[in-house]
Amino acid sequence: MTPDIRKERETALYEAALRLIAKGVTPAAMKVQQIADEAGIGKGTVYEYFASKDEILQGMALYCFDTEIARIAVLMEPCTTLQELEDAVMAYLQDLSGNRMGTYQVIASSIGARENLRGMDECVQALRGVLHRTMAALRQKGEINPALPDDYCDLALLSAAAGGLIGLNFCCRFLGGNGFNGIEAICRHAEHMLELGAEDCLAIGSDYDGCGIADEICGIDKMPALYDYFAGRGFGAELLDKIFYTNALNFF
Repeated sequence: MTPDIRKERETALYEAALRLIAKGVTPAAMKVQQIADEAGIGKGTVYEYFASKDEILQGMALYCFDTEIARIAVLMEPCTTLQELEDAVMAYLQDLSGNRMGTYQVIASSIGARENLRGMDECVQALRGVLHRTMAALRQKGEINPALPDDYCDLALLSAAAGGLIGLNFCCRFLGGNGFNGIEAICRHAEHMLELGAEDCLAIGSDYDGCGIADEICGIDKMPALYDYFAGRGFGAELLDKIFYTNALNFF
């Protein structure tokens, strides 16, 4: 049997299981015979590829991840501006929510914790590869500060799109050190996050837990000075409220 034929039949079984879930058959109640019938493949042939229904469901979950990563790549990798990237992410999330999320929730509830899914780490690395290639292209276009690490940019993009929360970092080592680590550096940090579309998820993170922080921002009593500096840089009242209060309140 050639690898192409094997992959074709495995894919047919995964798609059959997905159709059964969409029809209301839960993974727990699903039978191998049902999957075989839906795929138009003999039950005996199914066992040439999989030892059990659980193996089919595990493979199906990874197949779904791979399919979604391919969709993300098609949407993201042609992007040449941050606005195009934000639009692509939002379009993807709307498509996912409207067409596939219900099925995926059923699958997730049947599989359980991530560690139960063999091969998940490879999927995560593949997704990071797509994101990092996209970020590299945007850096070349001057859309992203080349000094910022990929993981940081990934977090900003996904939080802005999916409704997460990003805390402003006060740590001197993160902000740059060499004296460039006070309120002005924090403001530049905030401005860059806003350029990435983080207006509705940016909040005060602080790092008041023991790391090195510049004296001018070393305590909660310094927050008014930070607020006034941001206002002086042109941050409007509504944006300041989001950063200092409402974004965090809405998240929690």
